[in-house]
Amino acid sequence: MIKPTNIIFSLPPSVNSCWRNFKGRVILSEKYRSWRSENNHFGENSLKKITPIKEPVDILIVVRPGKGWRKSDLDNRIKPILDQLQHCGYILGDDTDYVKSIYIRLGDRADDDFHSYVEITISPYEKEEL
Repeated sequence: MIKPTNIIFSLPPSVNSCWRNFKGRVILSEKYRSWRSENNHFGENSLKKITPIKEPVDILIVVRPGKGWRKSDLDNRIKPILDQLQHCGYILGDDTDYVKSIYIRLGDRADDDFHSYVEITISPYEKEEL
């Protein structure tokens, strides 16, 4: 049984601005590539390595508005976060074999000194009892 894992990322770009068409191909936008690089917790230069969670999980995302916050659709932040959790190695995949529920909510405002960020909690999947 896994223990809940808490992760913090800066606020990702909206999914609407993550990809661009370039010479007939779809590529990651500069803004999205930059965000991914800034939030690569366990990149090649990191000494800390993690083992991906292999069990089904529930994911809670709390968006903390801060400096530069603009009202937006919360659902547009989910895909970049799930992709980054997989990219960093926290989870093996973001499909329904691994992610059983996703809950996102707007949390309290961050301190005035901080930019907007997201708090992510990965917990063991709790089967729904009917």
